[in-house]
Amino acid sequence: MVRQCLWFARPFVLAITLMGVFSCGGASDTGPSDTGSSGQVGISVAVNTPANYLVTVTGGTALRYGVAATFGSTYGGTACGYQWFLNGSALPGAFAPTLTVTPAIGSAWPYGSNLIQLSVTDVNGIVYSGQLPVNVGN
Repeated sequence: MVRQCLWFARPFVLAITLMGVFSCGGASDTGPSDTGSSGQVGISVAVNTPANYLVTVTGGTALRYGVAATFGSTYGGTACGYQWFLNGSALPGAFAPTLTVTPAIGSAWPYGSNLIQLSVTDVNGIVYSGQLPVNVGN
């Protein structure tokens, strides 16, 4: 089973144009002068919006205690970082595009329904996420 989730954590496009009147010349630095020349200056700022990417988490959904399971992922952008989660809590040391675990009784893997999630941070600092529901049993 593959479960896909797309988070819309995109910045918006911003375009600003500042127009002002300036004056050159005169003896005072505290105000405009009637000598010299004047005109307008414009400043434009544009922020590009990066593309949305989909994070897909793959792997088996029926896990057994004592049996290793591997989860994979796909992501179309340029990743700067990965973090895997189990039921909303970060898994220590799980910073790769794949995750191999062996659930153990009494560990962080409770019996029954669980949720595996992967968060991917891209080069713009935007975080995308995918998740996969799994069931842990004997």
